[in-house]
Amino acid sequence: MLNLKCINFELHEDGIAFVNLNNKPVNALNNNLIDDLVSIVDYLETNNKCRLVIFRSLQKHFSAGADLKERKNMNSNQTFKFLDKVNSIFDRIENLQIQKYLSKASRRI
Repeated sequence: MLNLKCINFELHEDGIAFVNLNNKPVNALNNNLIDDLVSIVDYLETNNKCRLVIFRSLQKHFSAGADLKERKNMNSNQTFKFLDKVNSIFDRIENLQIQKYLSKASRRI
């Protein structure tokens, strides 16, 4: 269905979707993870079967924030482009016409 690198995505028959962040070890926000979110939102915007999307983590923490290892290799222009992409996808998630839930206690045991 979707070719994702850092996220496991599930859409169940009951219309509930799970967006499982899985960018080891701390779900740092990097280009791959953000590209995965873009692909998922593109899919959700065109799929009318989904009625609820749950964001959760398969790691110990939800997300450590920006991937500083990736960031140190970016110049200023690349950094601004990346930040625009992050802001854009978060705005798109916020504006999805689907109920959203963020599971803070998301570590699977």
